[in-house]
Amino acid sequence: IVTGADGEEVVVKNGDRVFNFLVLDLNRSSERFVPALFYNGSSQNFTNMTKIDWIIDRPMVEPPACVWNNTCPEPEATNTTVIVLSVVIGVIVITSSAIIYFFKRKNDLAIALRSEQEKLVQWEDIQMDEGRAGEGSVYRMQVAPADPGDMQKWHSRLTLGGVQVFATTGIYKGKRVVIKDADCDKSAINLTDDILLELKRVCVSP
Repeated sequence: IVTGADGEEVVVKNGDRVFNFLVLDLNRSSERFVPALFYNGSSQNFTNMTKIDWIIDRPMVEPPACVWNNTCPEPEATNTTVIVLSVVIGVIVITSSAIIYFFKRKNDLAIALRSEQEKLVQWEDIQMDEGRAGEGSVYRMQVAPADPGDMQKWHSRLTLGGVQVFATTGIYKGKRVVIKDADCDKSAINLTDDILLELKRVCVSP
């Protein structure tokens, strides 16, 4: 123990001075610093004088040791470029798939409509009954005759569900067909997609 300008001081064997000091804490209520801890340099111990007013109601956590020796691993950086490319590629794939799907459906529909056009026949290819070539005839189509030569000898009525329905018929490629007279100019029939779709739903290939 030596006496210096500030009073008695303790000097250890290696020549270092031992200090006693106070740890001050800011009292947020009074906005003043008050003694919170007393450090005794000789005993190297802290003595609590008042409760420290921590901002988060608890002592702050010490950082890991790697912070002091600069050995902490680098944080993993998010590769924004990869994420953006993944999103763009995903959008392109989904859009392309949708376009291909709708194009395929449209192409299939066009093929189906062309197949309906191939089913259309000329009026001259239909054999009408003798003496009634202009209007056809009316037949009962419940049971087909065993002999194709008897087709022109059927009775003139069609029975559906117990109700007799009269319809114009003719013979096409050895089979009797029902003919529906369209109220239009037969020399200029415009086969739109809607008409072809309707034909696809109701037409039965002979």
